[in-house]
Amino acid sequence: MVREKQLKISHWLCFDIAQHLWQLTLHTHPKGSGWIEILDARHADFGYRSGIAKTWWDTQMNNLKIGARLGLAFGFVLMLMVVIVLVGVTRLSVLNSGTDHIIHTEYPKVVVAYEIEGDLNLIARSTRNILLVQDDAAVKSELERISKARTEISAGMDTLERAIDSDQGKSLLASLKQARAAYVVELEAFLKLAA
Repeated sequence: MVREKQLKISHWLCFDIAQHLWQLTLHTHPKGSGWIEILDARHADFGYRSGIAKTWWDTQMNNLKIGARLGLAFGFVLMLMVVIVLVGVTRLSVLNSGTDHIIHTEYPKVVVAYEIEGDLNLIARSTRNILLVQDDAAVKSELERISKARTEISAGMDTLERAIDSDQGKSLLASLKQARAAYVVELEAFLKLAA
């Protein structure tokens, strides 16, 4: 009983202090200064009962039993978890589609480009070996390696031409073909000398 009286007195004192501070604020800042109207509107939302300021939410929550309060809180947490799961699943599906695009569309193009580069390096090593070796059998072996690598490069270029669909990719492929045409002319002249 004494505890309840102390609580009521402390609530009344807090309310009294808040009222005095509010009156002081109204006197020091004239109406029309902007934030006073916002505070005035918030101040009007409070319902005053027996000297204690209570909001509608506080009143409704105080009327609920503890089981109902816990049920509301648990329901809110469950709803929040469902929202988190739904957001996570949708983001994972977007990530999955992006990964599938990389693996099944973009990465095969990269593999073909690296195979073409490997075949070009093989042709460069074989041309070097043709200049260094004196044995006709070794020269013939290197010429066969060059012929096989050229066939693989042509097949890779055809694969890239079918796979690339972007404008930037097509322009890069066109510049690659142009550079390859100039390279093939020089390679053919070298192979005629080597044979």
